[in-house]
Amino acid sequence: MKTAKGLSKIMPLWTKKIERNDSLAEMYQACTVDGRTLDINQNMNCMVGEAYHFSSEYSNECQQIDYCEDCDKYAMDFYRILKSEYEGYEENQEKAFLESQISFLRHWKDEHDDEEHGGE
Repeated sequence: MKTAKGLSKIMPLWTKKIERNDSLAEMYQACTVDGRTLDINQNMNCMVGEAYHFSSEYSNECQQIDYCEDCDKYAMDFYRILKSEYEGYEENQEKAFLESQISFLRHWKDEHDDEEHGGE
């Protein structure tokens, strides 16, 4: 499956998972990539969690100083897209998934790229 250009820079393991799977429904299932658990249902191990070096500090649920409302929303967007495809509520969400990746990457570059948790 196709990923947004630049995704592998901040989400290398999720990029591998996406590229190895043929459908979004398959990505809803937790798995291990390079010894790390990836699970869209867990803030720490979801796509945005990987961008934060497998931390859930961005999440409102953790009430951290580093809380980012936009990152929390992107995590929920990715979750909703994969879950709806897995449960059969909506199909053919590949375009929405790719658009969410592109939008998240833009947000990350604008807001977090120079910060210690994921920037250069």
